[in-house]
Amino acid sequence: AKQEDYISFVDYKLDAVLYSLKYRLKHKHNPKTSIEISVVSGDLKSGEYRYDLYPYENKTVLIYSIRASATDTSFLLRKIVKKQPTMDEAINISTAIITLNNIRDALKKRHKDK
Repeated sequence: AKQEDYISFVDYKLDAVLYSLKYRLKHKHNPKTSIEISVVSGDLKSGEYRYDLYPYENKTVLIYSIRASATDTSFLLRKIVKKQPTMDEAINISTAIITLNNIRDALKKRHKDK
């Protein structure tokens, strides 16, 4: 398949306690090496996310990178980050932890189901 065959667009709707977000992300899949994700449109104005896969012994190491700003998502988060600038980084870190925990749990379930 050609490289462009590995590009997909995914629409998301995230319902949070105080607000909801709708946005579209572009996923560029590089088989067995990485997935590059970028914001295309919607309530998110910017953001880049990346999964890199590295073989290590009989396993695969997953590295997840995120570069985004919470101030792009809502008026409330802009106010919070303006008063406490470190919250922007804290939101990225907590998002990364939640994402990686969900991946770990899904892989454990998949392994258990086999």
